[in-house]
Amino acid sequence: MASITDVKVWPRKQGNGKALANCQFTYDETLKVRCTLWSGQKGPFVGFPGNYGNKTDENGKKIFYPDVSCLKDEVRAEINAAVLSAYNKEIGNDGMNQGDAEGPSNQDSGKKNIPF
Repeated sequence: MASITDVKVWPRKQGNGKALANCQFTYDETLKVRCTLWSGQKGPFVGFPGNYGNKTDENGKKIFYPDVSCLKDEVRAEINAAVLSAYNKEIGNDGMNQGDAEGPSNQDSGKKNIPF
């Protein structure tokens, strides 16, 4: 069975934004995906790359069209867990409370060279 073979995380400086980190993971040593770890209402999640189109939904918000998407819930859960674990390790969080992935608010993202 395929699995996540490599995860890299570059935490962002904590501010008012919901993006926690830029990420990159390799799936089964064959597919490398750049993504973003977001802070959501139900906890942190991995957001895949995509673009907002010109169309709007019924609330007037632009519709997001993902370039990459997961077709299986268990694969998405595996990706979320791997990225969140790497993020917690990077910021020094022991991972005991993964619902609070934001960690210390004074993280300095200027120390890492983000390749994208």
